[in-house]
Parts: sequence; structure tokens; C-alpha cells
Amino acid sequence: MCLGEAMGGEEERRYTKAELLERMAATRRVVEAAIAGKDEATLTRPGLDGWSVKDHLAHLTVWQRSLMALLEGRSRPAAMGIDDLTQEEESGFEEINEVLRERVKDQPLDRVLAEFRQSRADLLTVLDRLSDEDLYKPYSHFQPNDPPYNPDPVIGWIVGNTFGHEEEHLEWFEGLLRG
Repeated sequence: MCLGEAMGGEEERRYTKAELLERMAATRRVVEAAIAGKDEATLTRPGLDGWSVKDHLAHLTVWQRSLMALLEGRSRPAAMGIDDLTQEEESGFEEINEVLRERVKDQPLDRVLAEFRQSRADLLTVLDRLSDEDLYKPYSHFQPNDPPYNPDPVIGWIVGNTFGHEEEHLEWFEGLLRG
């Protein structure tokens, strides 16, 4: 099962690896600035949907780990700890995301923050091994055992699970941090 689709629009822009890394760094700086100096109560207070900033950070972390698995040819569901869910074709993103949130909701904030930051460091190590050309190889080049063949460039998943995903969640952060 192919987890996620390429993010529309952004993958059409042709990034060099250097440009991609700069965009990732710039967005991560915005995320870090948004949470800087906030106390634990603020970062763990749930919004109307039940999600806190901490939950969003944990969510971003697990999807980034799935991206690392994609790029390393490992099982994405296994990297996310959701093998059992993805075997059922009916499992949608909302269900997967809710299961993931339930699994980490009781983790302490400092652990979630550490894993959020470590996952980015780990991903940068994986991306360091890729060339500009590798960014535009098909998804199936990296996941040959994940049928059917997917010809879409892997850059869409990189964008969609790094700065594209963080920019999407920044909107929720802002609402939660305003209280």
C-alpha cells in the first residue's frame, strides 16, 4: 500500500537538493520559532479537535520517519508502527493519524520534542546520500516491493513530508498557541 500521495503543485517546481534543503531549513526555523519559549501547558493543551501542538509535532515526526523508510527502501508502515492498519485497504489517513496520536498522547513533551528534532537530523543524513537526479526518480525506484508501480517523482513525498507538511500544520499551531 502506498502511504500518501505526492503533494500537488510543489513537486512540479524543480528543486535542486540545495534548494530543497534550504526550504526545509527555513520552514523548520518558523516551526521552532512558533514553539520557542512556550510552556508545557501551552504546548500540551488540546484544541477543539483534541490535538495539541505536542500531538502535531509527534504526527510530523512519524510521517517524516515514514519518508526516511521510503528513501531507504524499508517498509513505511513498519517505520510508522502501523503494519496492522495498512493491511486493510479501508484504513484512511484520518484513522491512521488518530491511531498514531493515541500511541503518543501520553509521551512527555520533552521526549516528543527530542524525537521531532532527531527525526530531522536523521532525515538530513538520508538526504545527504541523494543527488539532485535522485529527487526525481520514481517512487517505485525506492519502493520496488510496493505495487503497483508508481512513476511519480519521489520529490513529491519529500516535500509533502517535510516543509509542505510543516507549513500545513503551522496553521493549527497558530490557532492552538493563541489559545
